[in-house]
Amino acid sequence: MRVSLNMSVRCYENNLMIKIIIILSLAYSLWGLAFSSYSYLTRYYARGLGVSYMTQAILETFSNTLSIAILILITILVNYIGKIKTIIMINSLAILSPLSVIISSLGHTIDPHAGVSIALITLSSSFITGVVVRNLLIIDLGGRFLGHVIGVVMTINSLAMILGPLLGYYIKEIYGYLIYFITATLMFLLSSLLILALRKYYTDYDYRDNIILRNHRELFTDPLKKIFSINKNERFLYPFILFVALDRFIYNMWAQLLFALTAYENISSEIAAYFSTIQYISWFLSQYLFGLLTDKRDPIYILGLSEIFAGLAAITLGVGIKTGSPQWIFSSAVLLGLSIASWIPSYNKIIQIFVSSSERPLFLSKINIYAIVFGSPGPYLGGLIRDIAIHGLSHLFVASAIHIINAITFLYLMKHRVGK
Repeated sequence: MRVSLNMSVRCYENNLMIKIIIILSLAYSLWGLAFSSYSYLTRYYARGLGVSYMTQAILETFSNTLSIAILILITILVNYIGKIKTIIMINSLAILSPLSVIISSLGHTIDPHAGVSIALITLSSSFITGVVVRNLLIIDLGGRFLGHVIGVVMTINSLAMILGPLLGYYIKEIYGYLIYFITATLMFLLSSLLILALRKYYTDYDYRDNIILRNHRELFTDPLKKIFSINKNERFLYPFILFVALDRFIYNMWAQLLFALTAYENISSEIAAYFSTIQYISWFLSQYLFGLLTDKRDPIYILGLSEIFAGLAAITLGVGIKTGSPQWIFSSAVLLGLSIASWIPSYNKIIQIFVSSSERPLFLSKINIYAIVFGSPGPYLGGLIRDIAIHGLSHLFVASAIHIINAITFLYLMKHRVGK
């Protein structure tokens, strides 16, 4: 009888997980399809309106600051309206970005320069905060299947992101920017509606230690106080927190404005589209492998490897821009795809291992707030460094060196602590 009951529970759990994976895959792929094209086309649209590189850098710095306020809001909303409603609300923030461009294009209520400025601010803030809530969603629903779920969902997501850049490019070329922005808005909207369909599974079930348990809301007292304090358990993760914060600063120096850089270095939007497609092909081909490796191997090493990939991507891009070689530029795209593919499962696995389910919403918000505070000056400082030594390249070489140093330091400190 007990064996039969265990088999029934396992079968039910597996069937439910399949449904969750399907819905997550559709939601994430729609979001990825829109973001992969929108993230570079909006930069070229801004360039066409005459928005300078340094202006975009300043807007990114403001966007990073806004993201801090939103992440603090997440910890408060989780307390009052629950996780799933908070996740849907933050995920829907992306809709405002193309919508502001549409409104400024159709009427005279918003100046086009103001419209694109709002679009650039909400683009980055929706991406930064959206990553947090989507990570929270997949960690909580993935449970003991986390590596497998991430492998499947992110592989499908990356497949959609392969199609996105070229699809967006050809829609823009044939029908113009306005029709493209309307298309992106609808895809972001459908993504949020699909996440809404997960409410039933998120509310009723929580996978933990291979047993289906009734889910409960994690209630936080004094969330703002907790955000700016580190408890005893989190002190073990000091190297991890510092690593993530420094990574965000380096990333902001170059990758956050990557397509603004290519636009102002006279790299065509077609090359940018192929860059994105190749990046996501690299991500697609390696995501599932890194998901499986994360379940079977130490995620600390995989996360360190991800940082090294990022460093190599930065310097390779610099060489490509300096020499005007598409081959070097596309090689950078491959390395950046490998960096993303290895970062996602290893980062989430470390949090799953060392942070309890009840503390994850607060910890995810907290670590991202620290990273954003530390990384906020990144775009502006990157723009300044860009002109110091070699025009268009100096900030890429500096970023590459710091990425690799960050990886080596993280591996040493974390392994030293884990080995104790």
